[in-house]
Amino acid sequence: MYAGLKVWQIAAQDLELQDNLSFKLQIPPVIAQILINRGITSPEEAEAFLFHTLADLSDPWELPDMTRAVERIMRALQLGERILVYGDYDVDGITSTALLTSVLHRLGGQVSYYIPERLEEGYGLNKSALDWLKKEVQADLIITVDCGIVSCEEVAYANRLGIDIIVTDHHQPGLEIPPAVAVINPKVAPSSRLQNLAGVGVAFKLAQALYKVKSLPPVNGTLAGDTLDLVVLGTIADVVPLTGENRIIVKYGLPSLTASQRPGIKALMQVAGLEGKLLTTGQVAFGLAPRLNAAGRLGSAAPAVELLLTTSEQRAWELANKLNRENEERQLVETQIYREVCARVEKEIDLTKEKVIVLASSLWHAGVIGIVASKITERYYRPSILMSIEGDKAKGSGRSISGFNLFKALQSCEQLLLKYGGHHQAAGMSLAVENIPRFKDMLNEYADEVLTSDKLTPILTIDAELRLEQINAELYKQLEKLEPYGTGNPEPILCCRGVKLAEYRVVGKNGNHLKAKLIDKNQEMDAIGFNLAPLLNNFQVGMTKPVVDAAFTLSENEWNGRSKLQLLLKDLQRLEPVPREFTKLNGYIAAFLDKLLANARLGIICIIKAPLRRICTGLADFLQRHMLMYGLQVIKVDGQNITHHVNPESLIGKVIVTTEAAWQKLQAIFPQRCVEIFDYACFFSEASYRPNIYDERGTEKTKRLAEMVDSGEKIVVYFNYREAAFDQAERLVRLYPSFQDKIKVFFGNETLTEHFTFKDSQVVFTNQFLEFYNWPEITARVFFEPPFSLEEFYLRTYSAHTSPVYLLWNDEDVVTNEEVLKAMFPDRIFLMNLVRVLKTLPNGQPLNILYLAQQLNLPLKRLGIIKLTSGLKILSELKKIYRKDKAYYPLDIAGEVELEQSAYFTEGQIEFAALVAFNNSAFPWEATMGVG
Repeated sequence: MYAGLKVWQIAAQDLELQDNLSFKLQIPPVIAQILINRGITSPEEAEAFLFHTLADLSDPWELPDMTRAVERIMRALQLGERILVYGDYDVDGITSTALLTSVLHRLGGQVSYYIPERLEEGYGLNKSALDWLKKEVQADLIITVDCGIVSCEEVAYANRLGIDIIVTDHHQPGLEIPPAVAVINPKVAPSSRLQNLAGVGVAFKLAQALYKVKSLPPVNGTLAGDTLDLVVLGTIADVVPLTGENRIIVKYGLPSLTASQRPGIKALMQVAGLEGKLLTTGQVAFGLAPRLNAAGRLGSAAPAVELLLTTSEQRAWELANKLNRENEERQLVETQIYREVCARVEKEIDLTKEKVIVLASSLWHAGVIGIVASKITERYYRPSILMSIEGDKAKGSGRSISGFNLFKALQSCEQLLLKYGGHHQAAGMSLAVENIPRFKDMLNEYADEVLTSDKLTPILTIDAELRLEQINAELYKQLEKLEPYGTGNPEPILCCRGVKLAEYRVVGKNGNHLKAKLIDKNQEMDAIGFNLAPLLNNFQVGMTKPVVDAAFTLSENEWNGRSKLQLLLKDLQRLEPVPREFTKLNGYIAAFLDKLLANARLGIICIIKAPLRRICTGLADFLQRHMLMYGLQVIKVDGQNITHHVNPESLIGKVIVTTEAAWQKLQAIFPQRCVEIFDYACFFSEASYRPNIYDERGTEKTKRLAEMVDSGEKIVVYFNYREAAFDQAERLVRLYPSFQDKIKVFFGNETLTEHFTFKDSQVVFTNQFLEFYNWPEITARVFFEPPFSLEEFYLRTYSAHTSPVYLLWNDEDVVTNEEVLKAMFPDRIFLMNLVRVLKTLPNGQPLNILYLAQQLNLPLKRLGIIKLTSGLKILSELKKIYRKDKAYYPLDIAGEVELEQSAYFTEGQIEFAALVAFNNSAFPWEATMGVG
């Protein structure tokens, strides 16, 4: 198990749906939420999921070509023709072969089976096998199971040999369908609700149809129910989604498997140490399936089929022990290769530069490299391809991670490959040995383009957050209703936040596992984390009960005849609160930042909405400074850059600071289950706001400021513009040289450490929101230039309490603010004139800024260029023009321009309204408090 950093993505609670399902089905809200997380949102769907029976199995004739297949098989049975079941060497193929062989034998058929050799023949039908089967077996009818859908050429060849073929398969068909008597495959009919059946599930449906035609009675509650033990074994082993038909098969098949009277299955359970136990999906997947698989990996799979078919207990015991020994041999080979691969990864591969692990050796067994690749991918959370070299060719097997389509990656290198196939998570290939280095380079070049750094951190999906006191036997009983677990219905992962980790230690033969107790108030629970011992590196030796967030599944641990609930840990994340002593953050804001950090660990996108762009920028700058030290990315999204942030999946676990206008456009594309929205007011407590205002507007402000500096008091002076702040500082130093060491200008380019040297400066000139910090030594705040809104004024004076706030700006400063805002947010008239000019220009040619400025009578000064650039950004957002290589190009100027669809333009409307309201309205304190 990957024990590095994981991003937690906790499902958002849908309280309305929860209440509806909980009330109508009489289930706890947490169970209702888990169903919602699985896409089950109606009471009818939930009832079918929780309370279905074998009677809900589909009619076998829903599958294509079922009638034709049954008719041909019945004719073969009546005529005494030789029938051969042609299978595959994995567990799905082995159980499919055993199932159909036993069914046809029961129906009186002359039936035999054939499994190709993995290393010598490969997967599926092959002409050499067909020749042999015609000559030696004299087969009249071949029925494929778990293969055949892409064997068009081989089926045509069989037809020429006089052999009829019925294909039963569940794999994806190619462009052509084989020319068989019948092709039973749910994926041939995309509308079929049986799309997810395993190969053995398709064979089971054929068996049900044959039983129905032969008027055989139901067994174990369904037609062909005597084969359910084989169906469940193959279905679980093939890792198909356990939803719909598969869920019914597995739910009712597991008891049949546990109680199976097949000598082979009884012997297999005995050698696996599972005799007498009520089997779970995990025990089947990791106990029984690997022993059946081992035969086909290292040699012939025929003994595994024989084991499932034999009626002799003695022969079953012999075969089960043989498979067990082969599985142990497979494990030894696998472990040896795994250790060698790990050593080579550590020695040869720089994972900071290479995103795909590619290694090859002539010593690696081709039958097990796929299993090892899976473990390597799990350990390093990187796509991995391992290759077995034989002579001048290499045969490889690969596994991938979420977000990296391995099949497409192979397509990008197909000129180097002799053969390849697979899907987004797993694939196989062969190539010349001499091409391996170039193959490795090309794969990593492809990965550099598509595999961004955020995709290299695994996401842990969590179903619900609970308090430790909510975890009890009743909850465990309710969770059991959701079983069986598997692909499509994973075991629910829960989490508890802010619990104490006690008695934690390393356990296990190799020291791989973590054992601990989780404590919250008076509740205490045992916890075990398999292969999670490396997580203890995050805690200092001797640390007493560190506080953690814990993700886990719930299990029942049986020991000495007693059972006790136990948490199976999936991850632990140590809580590291923002260091208030260092940052001087006030406690209310520090607590809010702790909340952002906790959400990031859960994979939640935190949206902080600000009413105005200027405030949005200030908040983003503040958060970026503080969250960087924790590796938490803070992104500002407003009208200027909204088109760059349209993929919410890339924003998982990040903090987005945005304006109300931008959020109105963004919110529709964000997955609501992983978003938490905050208003910028969250940064402030509910303490009363009563600043002590001294209105000295109209005085000679430079002289008044000099008096304040000369007084020796520590003051913060607010400026809007960097140039004005530096000019004023230089002017004061020229007039009063003693001020040289008293004044510091802070406009956002300084590092965070430099930020906290302000306590050594008497006077700070800034545009930053220093109100987020505790500055008890600051005795006064001075507005040398006016803010742009009442919201900004409140923000800057929020923590002033009873210390004085001086207003020094004049009418000229007010006019400057208006002119700047008009440049930053051009009005409707200017934009319509810009559109008029653009319509006269040829398409495909870059826009000439100087020409546009001349046509619009704009002065070629700073504010004029800002106004024109802002107008072009608005039209770019509306897709009337586009930007390429630092130039703008016309795109679609025809038609009406709906400015209200632009977040940038809407922000401007809001900013202007706020500025007008600030300039024209009496300050609130003038009506309630008087002016000092």
